[in-house]
Amino acid sequence: EVAAEGLDASRACTAQGSEVHAVVPAPAGTGACSAWYGPGQEANGESCCLDKHAHLLDANLRLAKAVLKSHECYHELAKLACTTLCSPAQSRFADTANALPGATAPAPRNADGSINATVHVSEEWCADIVGACADEEDPRNHKTFRDNFGMDPKAMCGLLGPYFNALLTPGEDTPTYTFVAHAKSERPDSGALMLADRRCYEARTCDARDDVCPLAADGRVPVPWDAAARLLPATSGTAAAAAFGVPAGGAACSEHSASACCSPREAEAIALWPASSAVGGLGPLVSGLGGACKANVTQLFCGLGCSADQADFASPDGSAYVLEKLCAAILSACAAADVAGALAARGITSAADMCQGLGQVYASVAPAREGPAVRIVAQSGRGRRAQYGWRVVPRNVAVLGKTCPLNDDEEFAPAPLALCRQHADAACCSSDAELAGRFAQLKAHFGGGDEDSACLRGVLSLTCATSCSARQSYFVHLERDEATGEPRLFPEGDQEATSYVALGVCEDLFAQCKDVTSHIFGETFGSMYPTPSELCQSFSVTSDPTYEAKPGNTRLVTRVGVHPDTGYALGSADMPGVPSPLPMPAEYGAAASTKACLDPTVEAKARNLGFCGRYRDLSCCEEEDEAGIGGNLTAVAARVFGHGCCFERLSELVCGLACSPDQMKFIMTGFVEADRATQARNVSLFVSRELADALWHDCAKHKMLATTTVETYFEGPAALLAKIAENVKNDRVAGVTITIGEHPFEGGAVGAGTTGACTDPPPLSAAGQ
Repeated sequence: EVAAEGLDASRACTAQGSEVHAVVPAPAGTGACSAWYGPGQEANGESCCLDKHAHLLDANLRLAKAVLKSHECYHELAKLACTTLCSPAQSRFADTANALPGATAPAPRNADGSINATVHVSEEWCADIVGACADEEDPRNHKTFRDNFGMDPKAMCGLLGPYFNALLTPGEDTPTYTFVAHAKSERPDSGALMLADRRCYEARTCDARDDVCPLAADGRVPVPWDAAARLLPATSGTAAAAAFGVPAGGAACSEHSASACCSPREAEAIALWPASSAVGGLGPLVSGLGGACKANVTQLFCGLGCSADQADFASPDGSAYVLEKLCAAILSACAAADVAGALAARGITSAADMCQGLGQVYASVAPAREGPAVRIVAQSGRGRRAQYGWRVVPRNVAVLGKTCPLNDDEEFAPAPLALCRQHADAACCSSDAELAGRFAQLKAHFGGGDEDSACLRGVLSLTCATSCSARQSYFVHLERDEATGEPRLFPEGDQEATSYVALGVCEDLFAQCKDVTSHIFGETFGSMYPTPSELCQSFSVTSDPTYEAKPGNTRLVTRVGVHPDTGYALGSADMPGVPSPLPMPAEYGAAASTKACLDPTVEAKARNLGFCGRYRDLSCCEEEDEAGIGGNLTAVAARVFGHGCCFERLSELVCGLACSPDQMKFIMTGFVEADRATQARNVSLFVSRELADALWHDCAKHKMLATTTVETYFEGPAALLAKIAENVKNDRVAGVTITIGEHPFEGGAVGAGTTGACTDPPPLSAAGQ
C-alpha cells in the first residue's frame, strides 16, 4: 500500500474503508469489475481497488449475481459498486469521514469498523438503475424494487444505501454507504462532484456538469458572452479576462453567442481561418473556392469550437464527431464551385474524405488546449454517441428528436394520416391505413362497440404515439449491435424494440378501460389485466398470436418505465414536443373503415376470388386460403352431400366465416383459462336463423355413408352445426362454438338475409376433384 504522506488529494483513494492510498494499477484479477476497471479498460488501467478490495468486491458481487434474477439489474448495480469502490476519480464524488493527506486526526469508525461514505450520483444514473431493477425481487422482503423504492430515480438512489450495505457488508475494508442523487447541473453542498457520466472512469468524466466543453482549454461550461466572466476559473488573471471581450468589429460565430463554449476572441480566430498563416493542407483550396463552400466550412468550424452542445459530440481526447450527411453537404457545395476538379485530384471524393481534410484545417485555428489536437470523425448516424449536426441519444443510434427507430432511423416527415392525424405534420409513420382498417375491431375490443369510448380513445392515442410520434426516439429503444449500431436481428429476420410508457399513462388507461367489456373476448379488461402495468404490457407483440416473425417486422415490447438512455417515457410531462390530443371521437368514423377482419394482419380489400366469389369486391381471405376452402368443401361434397343446394348452403356458411369483411360482427373469441399461456382462444360463431334453417332444409335428406340421411344422425340445425364445430381445432383455436342467433354485442350473424330459394350453387373446385 502507498503511504498517504505527500499524496495529491485529487488522486487519493478514500472510500474503501482502509487508510488513504494513491491510485494504483488495476489488479490483475479484478473479476466482476474487470469490465470497468480491468487492465486495458477505459480507466487507463488505473484503480482505487487494492487486491484485497478487488477480491472482497468480486466475492460479494458474485453472490449478488446468484441472488438477482435480472442480468440488467445486476449489471447496473455492479457498475455502481465497481465505480464507487474502484474509480480513480473516487475522491471527487465520494465524501468520507476519512481524513485526507495532511489531516491530524484519523477517520472515525462505526461499531462494525466501517467509515461512513456519501456517494453523489446524478439522477440520470439513478434512472438507469430504476429502469433495470424495477421488477427485480428484493431478497430482503421478496417485494419488487418498484414496491420497495418506487419509480422516482432520486428517491430510489436515496434508499439504495441500506440495500448496498446489505449486499457488501460494511467493515474495516468496506464503508457504510449513503447515496445522494442530484438533478442535472446541481452540485452537492459539500462542493464534491458526482457520478454524472455513466462511465465515469476518469476524473474528468465525473464532473457534475454534463455540459462541460471538452474541447476548451480550461474545463469551462457554455455561458452567454455577456456573462463571460463566469467562463473563467477564479484563478484566471486579467490577461485571460481580456480574451473574452467582443472585438470592435463585432462578434464572429455570433449564432452561438447566447451560450458558447468559446470566447469572442477565440470565435474570431476560428471564423478568420482563411486568413490564418497556420492554415495549410486543404485550407487554401477550400478558401479559394469561396461562396457557399467557404461559408459552410466556417459555419462548421464555429459549431465545433463554440456550440453549447460540444459535450454531446466531442470527447476530451480531441475527437469531434460530425454527422456524415453534414460532411456530404459541404462536399457538394465545394464540388459545385470546383470546376477544375482540384478536390478530386487531392483524393477528396467522399464525405469522410472531406471532413478528415477539414479536421486538419480546423486543428490549426482551434483554441489552444491540452492533449491531442482536435480531429473530425465523420459518422453515419449509427455511431455510439452524438454527432455534430444532430443531437443523438448516447450509446444508441437514433437521432434524438429527429429520426424514427421503428422506421429504419429515417427522419420524420409529413404524412397523410387519418386516425393519427395529430402526428400528420411530422410523423414517424408513412400511413395509418392498417390502423384505420382495423377500426371496427378496435371499437369492438376496446370501445365495447362504442366509438365514443374513453378507453378506445386512450388506446388509439397510445398506439398512434408509439408508431407515428416524431418523438419516438425519446421513448423507443431499438436493440442494436454494439460494434456497428445496426439493428440486432432474430434468426427469423425481425428486429427487437422496447417502447417505454409512463406509469401515469397506464393508470389513466386502466381507469378508462377496466370496466369495459371486450366484444371480442366477452370479458372486462379489469378481469383480463388486473393492474395498469399488465394492461400496458399487453400491447407487446408477445401478447399477439397473429404476430409473424419475418424481415421488416419488429418484436415491440411495451414496458412501464423510462428509456435507459434518454430518461423519458411516452407520457413524460417534460418530454420535448409532447403531441397534441387526438381528434374528438366523433371524427373517428370518417377516418376509419367500418369493415374489419378478425386477423388484424389482414386488410379487407378486393381480391380475385373464385369459389367464394360473392366476396370478391371486399374480402378478408387471401386467394390461396379461398382455394383451400373450395378444395376441402368440394372433397366433402363428393363423398357426402353431392353438388346441389346443400353444397351451396355449406359454401355460404364457410365462405362467410372465412371471407366476409363483417367478421367482427359475428365472431367472438376469448381466452381459455387453461390455455392462456399459449394464447389459444375459444371461438364463438354466430349464424343467422335464416341460414341455419336453409342449411337444414337443403341438407337433411342427403344420405351419409350411402345409407343414412343427415336428419337421422342429427335432431336439427343446431346439432348439425355443433358437429361441424367439433372438428375445428388447432394451435390457435382451443374450441369452437356455433350459435344460431346474433352476436350479443355487435348484433351480426353470418348468412343474415339468406333466402329460402336455392338458386346457383358455386362451381366445384378443381382443387377438390
